[in-house]
Amino acid sequence: MHSTNSFVQAVNEYCAWAEARPEDSVTEARTALRLLVRLYGDALPLEPPPEVDYELNGTSLSQKEWTTFFKRFGALPFTYYGVACDPHLDAPEEPGVGDLADDLADIYRDLNEGLALERAGHHAEAIHNWWFSFRHHWGNHATSAIHALHTWFEKEAAW
Repeated sequence: MHSTNSFVQAVNEYCAWAEARPEDSVTEARTALRLLVRLYGDALPLEPPPEVDYELNGTSLSQKEWTTFFKRFGALPFTYYGVACDPHLDAPEEPGVGDLADDLADIYRDLNEGLALERAGHHAEAIHNWWFSFRHHWGNHATSAIHALHTWFEKEAAW
């Protein structure tokens, strides 16, 4: 089974960044891109533990708490970006609009739920939570945000 230490470190780093006071918008964008790439790469080899039974019991963010993080991510240099919702359809869909602050806040919510389980000593439950939410939720937000950030840096020559 893949060692999860690197992933747990990446989760801790992302959550600490999300909880910190924002820096200037370009630094925030660089940090977001670096952390998202690391998280995504470290999540790929995660394997689900045997079926576990757990409840999140207070580990999920309330809407008010989520909104605080959504507003915090408004410190990035842009918010909205164009997306193709499902690039594998035979007939392309109409383009959609992504929201970087929404992506980053949703990723934080999902990672923080698993982190709360990990900190409470429920390692298998945390891994299961992260594995499931990566494959069904935050992984999509991360890839969209990575693409949007990369394209912004390319256009702005802010590398």
